Amino acid sequence: MFASLLYLVLRRFLTLVSPNHRSDDAAQIEVLVLRHQLGILRRQVKRPVYRRCDRALLAAASRILPGEQWGAFLGELGKLGIPASATSIATLLRRSGVGPAPRRSIGWRGFLKAQAAGILACDFFTVETAFLETLYVLFFIEVETRRVHVTVSTTNPDSSFVTQQARNLVMSLADEGAQIRLLIRDRDTKFCRSFDDVFVSEGIRLIRTPIRAPNANAFAERWIETLRAECLDVLLIWGPRHLDRILRIMCSTTTGDARIGDWSFRYPRVSRPSSP
Repeated sequence: MFASLLYLVLRRFLTLVSPNHRSDDAAQIEVLVLRHQLGILRRQVKRPVYRRCDRALLAAASRILPGEQWGAFLGELGKLGIPASATSIATLLRRSGVGPAPRRSIGWRGFLKAQAAGILACDFFTVETAFLETLYVLFFIEVETRRVHVTVSTTNPDSSFVTQQARNLVMSLADEGAQIRLLIRDRDTKFCRSFDDVFVSEGIRLIRTPIRAPNANAFAERWIETLRAECLDVLLIWGPRHLDRILRIMCSTTTGDARIGDWSFRYPRVSRPSSP
């Protein structure tokens, strides 16, 4: 009895001395960190793991269905809750001894390797600040040298913004004597007609990637993934100026070459062999 009473008195005394509730500031900071971690986890979607029965089903279907009906088959798999892509199907076919159809061209990968010297890829990526504000950053990457041209961040990437950034890039490349022939971009509605007209006027051909095909713009997607993994996923961004400063520091630390301005960060150019 005495021991129980002593325990209750001691517990009450410790509660009064060190309250167990936290301050509102500490709770808000924890919420910000948890929301940031949740955003990172949402992007880390694992690839589906196929069981032996799944592989057997796909292998058997490959010998029954003609090639033109595989689109309907993938749709039926989606209804059953089995996520499958054309790449996964092709991998399973190769393992089952079913060869691909004969190729009549060099393919997209071979095209990029052959024409890398004159290809420019562009894309947007978004960053959510600690105050639930979404910032948009437009960047361009030269496929051959992997040199990146990054614009300032903005909360409203309207047509006037993207068009002005396109003009800035074209003038910058012209001053350097770079010969760009192709521009790869996705079908994002932020790329307006005036944005395309800037490059078309310079003789640059536009290549729009297929719908929901990030691998077609793999160089830009890879750079975004690297930037998030090495920098943005471990930081809480407070605003546009903070994001611009973080990107500047990150790129200057990586390459040792940073320039403040509309085109904030540039990777060093790889020297090309001079033509005879």
